[in-house]
Amino acid sequence: MDHRIATSGKRLSSRAFTNNGRRATAAVLVSALVAMGCGAASSPDASESVGQTTQALGSFTRQMNFDMIELLRLGHVTATVNTTFDIGDINAMFDGDVTTLARTPGVNPLIVTLAFDTSRTFDQTALDLATDGTLTLEVASTLADLNAKTGSYVLAVNNQVLAPNTFGTFPFSATGKFVRATITRTSGDNFVHVNEWQLGSNVTVNDIKVFPSASVGSNAVKLLTGKSLQLTAKYSDASGYLYPVTDATTWSSSNTGVVNVANGRLTAGGTPGSATVTVAASGVSQTASVTTSTSFSETRDASRTRKVAVILRDPLVPQHGNLPLHQVYGFNDPNAQIPIVISRLNSSSANALNFKVVETDNIGSSYLDTQWYGAELDFNTVIGYFDQGFDVWDPILNDAANSGNIAFEYNKVLTDFSLCEKRNAGLIDEVWVFADPFGGLYESRLAGPDAFPYNSPPLLGTTCNGQLPIMGLNYEASTPNAVHSFGHRMEAAMTHATGRWSTSATNPNDWEKFATIDRDKPGQGEVGDTHFPVNGTADYDYGNPTVVNSVEATWQYYPFLMDITNGVSCANWGCTDDGYYQFMFGHIPRFTSVSDGLLENWWSYFSDFPSAQSAAIALVSGNVGNTTLGFENTASWTASGGSKSQDTSAGDRTQGAASLKMTGIGSGVTLTSAALSSSSVNVASYLSVDVEVPTQLAGQSGAQVKLCLKSPQRGIASYVCSAQNSLNGVGTSAGATFYSVPWTLPAATLNALKGGSFSDLQIQVVLSGVPAPAQSAAWVFDRAVFFGP
Repeated sequence: MDHRIATSGKRLSSRAFTNNGRRATAAVLVSALVAMGCGAASSPDASESVGQTTQALGSFTRQMNFDMIELLRLGHVTATVNTTFDIGDINAMFDGDVTTLARTPGVNPLIVTLAFDTSRTFDQTALDLATDGTLTLEVASTLADLNAKTGSYVLAVNNQVLAPNTFGTFPFSATGKFVRATITRTSGDNFVHVNEWQLGSNVTVNDIKVFPSASVGSNAVKLLTGKSLQLTAKYSDASGYLYPVTDATTWSSSNTGVVNVANGRLTAGGTPGSATVTVAASGVSQTASVTTSTSFSETRDASRTRKVAVILRDPLVPQHGNLPLHQVYGFNDPNAQIPIVISRLNSSSANALNFKVVETDNIGSSYLDTQWYGAELDFNTVIGYFDQGFDVWDPILNDAANSGNIAFEYNKVLTDFSLCEKRNAGLIDEVWVFADPFGGLYESRLAGPDAFPYNSPPLLGTTCNGQLPIMGLNYEASTPNAVHSFGHRMEAAMTHATGRWSTSATNPNDWEKFATIDRDKPGQGEVGDTHFPVNGTADYDYGNPTVVNSVEATWQYYPFLMDITNGVSCANWGCTDDGYYQFMFGHIPRFTSVSDGLLENWWSYFSDFPSAQSAAIALVSGNVGNTTLGFENTASWTASGGSKSQDTSAGDRTQGAASLKMTGIGSGVTLTSAALSSSSVNVASYLSVDVEVPTQLAGQSGAQVKLCLKSPQRGIASYVCSAQNSLNGVGTSAGATFYSVPWTLPAATLNALKGGSFSDLQIQVVLSGVPAPAQSAAWVFDRAVFFGP
């Protein structure tokens, strides 16, 4: 099966995610993906620290393998790879599943460098390849020593031979912060296939962490009376690294009238109250506070605006009176589909994202930007096929798709319309391409740094400095089918975020729980995925009237997934595909905190994966409270006019405990940060700020915002500024809609800031052109942050 929407989108390829529309976990699927040259993201579960606790007792030392997915997710480890994978991603190497695959696109050897945030003494590694090959492992305290092979450098494993599909295990001893694996394929082609890589260390455990928790600062659990909740305990070392508890554990409750606990499973009594739960293993113990109540609610995260560039391939047809192609052949009008798609996504997500079309471009008839059997697809050829009717053109198109002989020219379109340049300048966030059935597009594809499988292979060779999602939407297909494509995008993002998507995992991550269907685990279904509702037995089984038990109602309390069971059938969504997509998207969490190292707002991963990853790391590490950069402390910012105050309302912030509110600013205001030092700020390629536009601005125009910075100590004597970002048409603050203003720093500015230390960096947020009806309204600013490489 192909992943492209090469046909009508209702048939062969619009609804493809894997070979059966679901999960990429089996070896058979890996083989199929290899043959197709496309991949599926997979990686293991991970967890995060819930902060400092004070009652841990005991310690022990033991050899343990790192949970590398967790370390990567939480920023304890940074991975650098000498190539982008064409199948899988870095997570697939560490997910504990040898049937998932990370493959290089003809690059041999594969070189992976892991940078740990603390020095470790490594003592063992194990590697499983799908082919024969060799492993060389090097360790050093600094990257310079590693590259030069001097000083602290240790050659830990030297060109060890590996047999296919068998773990080769190699003990050694080396201390450092940098580990480099060089994996070479020794026969056949140059595609390096990695099934699994493990790295171990002698670890001293001195604490236990309990998940889920109500905050990153304490072990705090919330539970409804009369309901049950499974807790997970993990060992922790002094660096905050977490490890699975494989020893026998004991659990106890200080108040069994409020909550009982057995093997980590809490069961609340009928009366609200509080209790302390204690867990112990191998002489190490820890406590968690548990509060039970008859009801509670999780705080919704603020909405964010996404700027969309729409590319239409709907040329005029001279053979038919110069009417648009969609009109000639009775296809849907893409211009009419766009607002409906936006409305569906907005309503089902409770306005988690506010999509705004900022430009619309057209692909003409002279060059259709599609390769057809190795040559450019000719407009007259397409019209000739369409004129013969569906029964002729559909088989022709399917044959081309199934044989890999139709492909959209993504890089050419990005270049022709300067889409990467616009993404780099913060003018757009993503691209939606609406094309006829002969477009050859994937339903979704990801370009830019560290792009990962997005229901398609990553798009390589672009000039995008940030990730750019590209939706491929077929206007011959129905509008619900376009929404369907966004479902696969969510699946890909959450598979990458959580690290794996398996139906048989014994320790399912939160995405795997969400997608569980009754067919796979009878009586344990939850919500479902894009192809399979919880009661589905086949692809697209949206009209199934069978009632199954489900815990779908518990997702309103995420991450506290309790046993709230009810009967679910297609009656819950009106027994239509459109209704089911609203049901599924409506259950996607969009809350404000972080759980197990994962943001509780999954729409953040769907919209801007790198920013979501950075936000999760900041929340877990406690860096969100940076009083200057994050608008947490109003004293750290000066304003050119108006009244300044701290806003702690839950709906009026996108990160941290507070935001900055400005009133009475007249036609604009300039906010200037206190001086920042290189010891307190990690400068990166992008600077961003979130702006909440007041309701009074609805229907008004003229307001715009730009970002500026200077650092005379680094040779930036006067302010360097971004382009103006127009706020025309941006969603207003009813429901707390924030507009993210990103800025790609000029290369010279970035290099200057990274070239040495400074203590005088100042950032400005300049709001101007505020129309009279909104001059006295409250403007809210939050999440000023550097992100990216």
